[in-house]
Amino acid sequence: MGVKYIALNVCVAVLFALLARWLDKQAVAISERDGVDIGMYAPGAPKPVRAAFVVLVRNSELPGMKQAMRQIEDRFNRKFNYPYIFLNDVPFTDDFVAETTAMTRAKVSYGVIPTEHWSYPAWINQTYAQECRQSMEKQGVFYALSESYRHMCRFNSGFFFRHPLLSDIEYYWRIEPDVEYSCDIDYDPRYGVAVKGRRRYL
Repeated sequence: MGVKYIALNVCVAVLFALLARWLDKQAVAISERDGVDIGMYAPGAPKPVRAAFVVLVRNSELPGMKQAMRQIEDRFNRKFNYPYIFLNDVPFTDDFVAETTAMTRAKVSYGVIPTEHWSYPAWINQTYAQECRQSMEKQGVFYALSESYRHMCRFNSGFFFRHPLLSDIEYYWRIEPDVEYSCDIDYDPRYGVAVKGRRRYL
């Protein structure tokens, strides 16, 4: 039984290796497929589209953020060098800035979200809002009592694009701590989206 199990695992591994080789052969270099000079993706060079990674993250999430950056750098951005824009409702710590900057050759920017974009609108009845959160907690709603979660959802629903650091950005790719990318991304999806004139969120 043990020998059969090992043999099966070997066969599966060989099949996956052959599949990977076939996929590699099917992949077309971006410079050939889209007519883009790969040199345009060098660190610091103007990119074919005005795009960036936009990251809303806390200082306490640094370990998970570094893991996510390692994934996206290994799978995609080591070739394309798109900039990162980190946003937080409080200033980033020196450790956060130093350690995330060290993860990439691309440009990295750090910004603080304005209070008016991370708080209650003046017309909200906060007493009633609290009662609603308590009611949702009784119903088992996730993040029912979290005010910061609601501020985050409100910010991501529209205020993010008003931040000065995004004033020149047309296309963005959101990244969050602890995300994983299991496959290499050998083409620039944002360029393809721009050429086809489609939506600006990835």
